[in-house]
Amino acid sequence: MEQSIRDKISREALKLVRLCYLSHMGGRELSILHFLRLGYKVGSAVTNMLANDVVSTITKTVLNVQREGHFFVEFLRFSEYNGALVAIIEPKNFVLPLVFPHFCDRFPSEQFLIYDKTHKHAFIHRSGEKSLVALDDLELPEVGEEEAKYRALWKRFYNTIAIEGRINPKLRMGLMPKRYWAHLTEFMD
Repeated sequence: MEQSIRDKISREALKLVRLCYLSHMGGRELSILHFLRLGYKVGSAVTNMLANDVVSTITKTVLNVQREGHFFVEFLRFSEYNGALVAIIEPKNFVLPLVFPHFCDRFPSEQFLIYDKTHKHAFIHRSGEKSLVALDDLELPEVGEEEAKYRALWKRFYNTIAIEGRINPKLRMGLMPKRYWAHLTEFMD
């Protein structure tokens, strides 16, 4: 199927379909079907038909997925548990496949786990091995003494660099929506 989309429509159309499938958009399968049917009729031009409702919906959905994936690459915080780095995310879309390659490149020799609490999946990286697994729940032990010290230092740094007269909660929420705050070290209690 993928080869057919790539050959008869375009690589860009295949990318749009893959990314749209990761979205939480209701009825995404039907939208993808309508997009593909149109693509098989008009070929590679389908990706430029932004005035078409189906193409517009797919394109907007993909932008939303990519934007959320980018946010998690920027805002993801790891904590150390028994020598392994662990991060928890709660995305609307299933962005884990978009997020983990960045951290594999950034930490090639580290053992780490990124748990998507919303979609009940985890990405595990250890000794060059990578795996994406379904995981119903993740129970972590209490953070160690050293991790607690680093968290306290990070909070102190964050609070120290803040300029009291320039604190603007509305701007902060615009640049970093509140739904991302739950797992950010600087906001944890």
